[in-house]
Amino acid sequence: MSITINNTTVNSRLTIIFDADAQKDHSTGEIISSDGPAFGTGNTESDVYLDNKIHLNIRSHTEIPSTVHALQCWNKGGTWTYELEHTNNDPNTTYAAQSDLPQWVTNVVIRCEAQDKWQTAYDTAMAGDADAQANAVSDADTARVNYLSDHSITY
Repeated sequence: MSITINNTTVNSRLTIIFDADAQKDHSTGEIISSDGPAFGTGNTESDVYLDNKIHLNIRSHTEIPSTVHALQCWNKGGTWTYELEHTNNDPNTTYAAQSDLPQWVTNVVIRCEAQDKWQTAYDTAMAGDADAQANAVSDADTARVNYLSDHSITY
């Protein structure tokens, strides 16, 4: 059984790692070094795994609370498990159903879809003539912004 978030179907795994560069001492739970949003420095993007497709450095700092480290959703034998990991010592949050997930999860997936739109527009332009190639980045940026705008999200 799969889940659908916006226009994306996920069959086995959705992972969003927001504070990907933080290092935690697992014996104490203490953050020992970080380059992430919970500390107001460094990376403010997420690494997103949708089944076997990976989206690195997806802008998400405006959606995800700074106390979030990662969201893990996986399908085990037809049953989905949803778990939110925190950057502090709060216990992990478990959600009973996909409908209980925070809105920012959908927003991050929309941003992944927008990045796919960017890549498609860029690849199409680069396959064209010299004029199309010269405008490849601009055309791709426009495709991404338009997709996000259609979903009421800014880049």
